[in-house]
Amino acid sequence: MVIYGYNSTFLGGEQLKSATCPECGTQGSMEMGVWRRHAHVFWIPMFPIGKYGVVACTHCNAKFEKKKEIPETVRRDFDQFKSQARGPLWQFSGLGIIAIIVVAVSITSAQNTKRDKAYIAEPIEGDIYNYEPEDGFYSNMKVMLVDTDTIYLSQNNLMTNKKSGVKELDKPENYDSLIYGYPKSDLRQMYEDGTIYEVDRKE
Repeated sequence: MVIYGYNSTFLGGEQLKSATCPECGTQGSMEMGVWRRHAHVFWIPMFPIGKYGVVACTHCNAKFEKKKEIPETVRRDFDQFKSQARGPLWQFSGLGIIAIIVVAVSITSAQNTKRDKAYIAEPIEGDIYNYEPEDGFYSNMKVMLVDTDTIYLSQNNLMTNKKSGVKELDKPENYDSLIYGYPKSDLRQMYEDGTIYEVDRKE
């Protein structure tokens, strides 16, 4: 269950000493305040979604929230104060967290790609190739023997329709006793076209 919504943060207020309340006629009793809303997910601030303000009389407690309700004598000062009010950077916390996650995932993905290319170029006995033998189905091949230009593989007899579950198939009893020879160039091509999408090596 995703909990989301919005909250508001007070940005500041100011007393309008020369303004007169249109409701009670008291001079110097008008105050204005500005807030900024921000969207949140699981109470983590994501991003601001606009500012709003209130002009109120401290004498009669009259409040003017809509722009057309705010007395013309203070509307100009209110608009200027609202436009200059700056919100805290923590209201962007969610976007910052997302950016960090995206960068971390990108770095990890680049490192994994570099590692897999190195493993494909220099295979060793025991390497596991996670691959897609059919559209939407995933399985493993195990390197049994490495020759000069040929790699001998044993194919897993089981497949899964979930990429996340392919590692669970990597059990000795699931591999075929038959061994197939593949030229190194063919395996490199299978990696380049995405048929082999990951290489696991026990180190």
